[in-house]
Amino acid sequence: MAKFINTIDLLGDDVVTNQILGKTLVEFKDDEITMIGTYAFCACLQLENVDLPNVTLLSDYVFSNCPALKTANLPNVPTIGTNAFYGCKLLTILDLPKA
Repeated sequence: MAKFINTIDLLGDDVVTNQILGKTLVEFKDDEITMIGTYAFCACLQLENVDLPNVTLLSDYVFSNCPALKTANLPNVPTIGTNAFYGCKLLTILDLPKA
């Protein structure tokens, strides 16, 4: 399998579900991305874990309707968009900035 070299620092609106990874994504880790656009991971039905330590902007509905999402590591996000985790019924670990 070819190795992917990451040069992305922004995931735009609907990018993951509509253009790149479809609905089969289970885990997403990236320490380069700093911004995630509206609906970027919306309806990734199998997504369980997200590790995005350098994200500082989390837009609206980013993880909405991700029913399998259990953990999200977002330690540098000061503000979370509207309904960013709507429908994430299994979400038990949400790592956000310390107050």
